[in-house]
Amino acid sequence: MFRNLKLGPKFVFTLILISIFPLAIISSFTYFYTKARLEQNALGNLQAINDSRQLHINDLIKIRQEQAKELAGTFLLRQLKPQGFNEQDSLALLQRNVESVYQELKAVPISDYTDIDQVSDIDNISVWDIHGNIVANTNRSLIGKKMPFKFLQILYDKGAYFKGFEEDPLTGEKYLTILNGIRNWDTNEYSGVLFLKSNAKALNDITTARRGLGATTETYLIDKDYHMITESRFLNNVVLRLQVVNPATQACFSGTKGLHVYKNYMGKEVFGVQTYLPDQEWCLLTEMDLKEALQPIIVFRNRTFIVFGCLVLFIIIFGLLARSTFIHPIVSLRDASMKVACGDYSVQTDMKSHDELGELAKSFDEMTRFLARTTSQLKEKNKILEQQKEELKRFDELKSEFVNMVSHELRTPMTVIKGSIHQLFDEISGTSSENTRHLMSMAINNIHRLNNLINNLLDLSKIETGKIELNKQLTNIVKLAKEVLFSFKPQAKEKDLTIRSVCVKDNILINIDADKITQVFLNLIGNAMKFVESGFVEVIIEERETLVQCCVADSGKGIAPTDLEKVFNKFQQFGHKPVKEVKGTGLGLSICKGLVEMHGGKIWVESAVGKGTKFFFTLPKGS
Repeated sequence: MFRNLKLGPKFVFTLILISIFPLAIISSFTYFYTKARLEQNALGNLQAINDSRQLHINDLIKIRQEQAKELAGTFLLRQLKPQGFNEQDSLALLQRNVESVYQELKAVPISDYTDIDQVSDIDNISVWDIHGNIVANTNRSLIGKKMPFKFLQILYDKGAYFKGFEEDPLTGEKYLTILNGIRNWDTNEYSGVLFLKSNAKALNDITTARRGLGATTETYLIDKDYHMITESRFLNNVVLRLQVVNPATQACFSGTKGLHVYKNYMGKEVFGVQTYLPDQEWCLLTEMDLKEALQPIIVFRNRTFIVFGCLVLFIIIFGLLARSTFIHPIVSLRDASMKVACGDYSVQTDMKSHDELGELAKSFDEMTRFLARTTSQLKEKNKILEQQKEELKRFDELKSEFVNMVSHELRTPMTVIKGSIHQLFDEISGTSSENTRHLMSMAINNIHRLNNLINNLLDLSKIETGKIELNKQLTNIVKLAKEVLFSFKPQAKEKDLTIRSVCVKDNILINIDADKITQVFLNLIGNAMKFVESGFVEVIIEERETLVQCCVADSGKGIAPTDLEKVFNKFQQFGHKPVKEVKGTGLGLSICKGLVEMHGGKIWVESAVGKGTKFFFTLPKGS
């Protein structure tokens, strides 16, 4: 994709890569490292707040337990009878004592927990007898009433017992209830119960203390039924009405590792810690909105995006400004080179800059001027060559016409001369001397050679002028080659040569002019017979997928490498003296080449001195 971009976008994209990519790596590392440190610090702060709140809650309950234990051990309370039948005078005295203690607690806090307990949060002191009857109460209207409470759970020597967070069934107010068993002074049997009720506001004072909290940080308590038992900073009237069930609270009560990032009771993503209070069976949670916890890194991220955006904008502007300096000259050179490629050598870039691009443009302008001059000169020379070509073509046509005319003119007298000499030779064969008969034989042989030369010249002239016509028909080329080979048997026997054919198949049909291909075989085999003194001449025919390959091989002396290129030229002979000094015309191979190529085939030779010669030619099956 990058390779397909144009130079301008590629330049801008490259600038963006080399400038923003390192910055992106550094920023990403800084972002994730800082985020991890922020999360670690936020977790530490939240855990510290949570631990502090837990300590305050435990101290508050411990103090109330000590107060209940101390009050239950006073002499007047221990005068209660285990049977529950107490005199009225004793109960009146007990009531006054309870009220006196209550007033004293309200006036001067006994608690050392000065951050919260500035004024005592003890709202009610109540004394019950063994039957559950209220025998003394700071709220006199409740004296004589019977409470629905079972005492079996406190009749063990546990000391002060924290009953928990509950709602008063008579008043509906929320309390922290501490109770302690009362034992009779004389018998040490259980004779009653002391209830010390503290306003639940003390828990709210602890969990909602603002010291050390952020804008969204809050601490709250939930009981084992997942009910919130302290007030929410963000919702009203949620105590014992709102259930907080999420993976964090479930993990807290199940004793597994709590989550640090989760959705709170309002569905917001928060960062929080949880602590389980086993004595009270509560879960203390301290949470902070995730955005506030990660606010510095969010600011860093946003600023980084702004920097990236500004940098990209700057690079784009810089790229547009740099276009005229860097890209426009390159584009101009490209356009000029395309015009030159199309043949317009008059184009000039006319760049005025003195940098490397300017020097390149000047070199390009010099090159186009040189090309223009060279092209003009080549055109003039080309015209001359065209004229010479036309003259050569005309001379070649005249030559062919001359050869054709001469051959025709020579053929008639040669025929007459040949017939006359044959007749004369027949008449004097019995009466003339040996010398006369030898001279007549020589004349007849040379007339044969001259006649072959005239015929070859006529054939070559027709091939070159395209006047020869092919009469194609389906022919068994194997049979044709064997017939030609058979005609050379007498000559082979005379020279003691072996002639043979090598064909895998006996019937290979091909669309050819049988006479013309017969002439090719005659020329190639006859040529081989002339230059082979001993050994063999063989014809090999192989059928391929779309063509037939024929080969005429011999065991002669071979052809020198320097002569191979000239084998198919006209009037070429290569220094090998044929048997009995019978020389050819040097036109046979040229005629073979012309006839094979007219059939759409190819012909070539492979030879090495002392290793024989192989002439190959191919003919297409559908030619």
